[in-house]
Amino acid sequence: AASRTGDYYLYLQRLDNPSNSESIAFGQTLPGSILKAAQINTYTFTANAGSEVLVTMTTDEGDLRPGIRVYGPDGAQLCQASGLSSAEIANCTLESAGTYSILTFDTAASRTGDYHLYLQRLRSTGSPEPIVFRRNPI
Repeated sequence: AASRTGDYYLYLQRLDNPSNSESIAFGQTLPGSILKAAQINTYTFTANAGSEVLVTMTTDEGDLRPGIRVYGPDGAQLCQASGLSSAEIANCTLESAGTYSILTFDTAASRTGDYHLYLQRLRSTGSPEPIVFRRNPI
């Protein structure tokens, strides 16, 4: 293995108070792209202690295999998910108040593509739209 050569990509990010991050709000869907091998995009949001969140990443174009991770204000990894065309963290409990980070990436670290990232608080969701159950007449 010591005789092999080649090109590579290197990514570096601080997990507590990350740099070059984009803010995402609850109920918001943001577009994103992975354009190079090993690229990871970082998003931040603020939450209260005890909040539970749902995070979804869905691919649009390319051969990207989505992966998402949520990190706490102290940089500790809390939740993660991956998939073939979408990844969903169905319930991630946030134990303390502060700024949290979401990292989006390709699980193979070599594929590229476009995606959408969605974040939602599962309790106290703001202004939910009511749904009315209606029976069809027989």
